[in-house]
Amino acid sequence: GMASHGPLLASIRRLPISLPNVSAWIAKSADGGLCVLTSRNQPVVSGAYGLGIDCGPASVSEAGVTSEMEAEGRKTVTVGVVPDNVSSVQVAFTDGSKETVPVSGNAWTLESDAHIENTRNVVGG
Repeated sequence: GMASHGPLLASIRRLPISLPNVSAWIAKSADGGLCVLTSRNQPVVSGAYGLGIDCGPASVSEAGVTSEMEAEGRKTVTVGVVPDNVSSVQVAFTDGSKETVPVSGNAWTLESDAHIENTRNVVGG
């Protein structure tokens, strides 16, 4: 069932992200992995707030977990959580462009028009 892979409520903590209109949290999942929860601070449509939950198994927590959240007519918001030694993340988009995003407090975040194709952690300095 859903519960065995979902976030453990007691482990949820807020992430220090820099987007003004988005909040994000990290949690451990019941099976030892990681979950990233993202929420928009304004309604996406009347009365409805966008909420994204992405969980990865323990095997991916070495590389980190990313959560991508879309809303009609707005940029895609991506929030990622990475291990301690990662200083930045290189993001490749489906349109061919690339961006390097700094990591703060094990988290990084990005608003973009394009979807993310892949990410690569940059360790140290």
